[in-house]
Amino acid sequence: MGRNKVSRRGFLKTGLGAVAAMGFPAIVPSSVFGQYAPSKRINIGCIGAGRISRGHDMAMLLPYDRAKIMAVCDLDAHRVEDGKKLINDFYAKKTGAA
Repeated sequence: MGRNKVSRRGFLKTGLGAVAAMGFPAIVPSSVFGQYAPSKRINIGCIGAGRISRGHDMAMLLPYDRAKIMAVCDLDAHRVEDGKKLINDFYAKKTGAA
């Protein structure tokens, strides 16, 4: 009968190519590109929130916009609270939320 056979591989290549060309800009949010792209940011978790960490390590990292302290951990719950307060107060003041 002379039917034109399309292989599964050919169909997928053509279909996926068309979907990628039409849907790519709509699927990927604009926040992935540009100055504030996630790949250009550094998220930091501080292990140890004692005097040295709060006075040196955290204090030296906080001013940098590309690095953000996301987590604090310590064996002493009071130190964790002090570190958390330091970070939250800094970012609240920086963003004007204080």
